[in-house]
Amino acid sequence: MRKNVFFWSGMIVLPMVVGLIVYLILKPSAYVSELIIDILGLRQLNIQTSDNWFLSIIRNYLCDFLWAFSLTAAISLLYYDNRFRSVISVLICLIVGIIIELMQLWGVISGTFDIVDLIVQSIGSILSIIISKIYLRGNKNEAK
Repeated sequence: MRKNVFFWSGMIVLPMVVGLIVYLILKPSAYVSELIIDILGLRQLNIQTSDNWFLSIIRNYLCDFLWAFSLTAAISLLYYDNRFRSVISVLICLIVGIIIELMQLWGVISGTFDIVDLIVQSIGSILSIIISKIYLRGNKNEAK
């Protein structure tokens, strides 16, 4: 049981926390960052990433990957015993990603529409399902 709690915490909570830290450090003007900075009374960091391609990739895509990974893991935890529902988990995450990107395109929420975001989110969702399935298959084998 404890092993499962650690696994699912790592799959759900850890990516969200890492994504939030990346936002706080590399995207301090983002709505999420400003909200957390105000709530916690933190000093805003401003690290220039335009000259560093690696930091630009981290800033622009890592959070999307991590949050899609985490959301898919959370949804798949509810339906881990059903293959069809696992596919539905990925589809839900992809639809949420598409809606968020379209809202950015239409100016409903701040941000920039980017098709690469959707690709990165898809990769995060699919990887989350694959890791979950491998872990759960291993647990079934141990229980026998």
